[in-house]
Amino acid sequence: MVVFDETMTNEERVAGIISSTAISFAFPPQFIDDMTLVDGSLFSTVSVGDPIERCREEVDNDEDIIIDVILCYETLYDIDPWSD
Repeated sequence: MVVFDETMTNEERVAGIISSTAISFAFPPQFIDDMTLVDGSLFSTVSVGDPIERCREEVDNDEDIIIDVILCYETLYDIDPWSD
């Protein structure tokens, strides 16, 4: 995951905006430095915040909450999501 924020130059921010719109079949992936970037929702739509809050309604201690996430997907591009 790459985060684009206010500490970056305007050119970097524009690149971030363009890469966040790179959705398969609509807009191609963006190549920035040595990275191939696409919209993050293509790879990760997992929100653990809400499930944790629901678990807190059921348990007394956060240590009793176990989170297990399995991501299964195929990419249209030769992208290794686990690389640096």
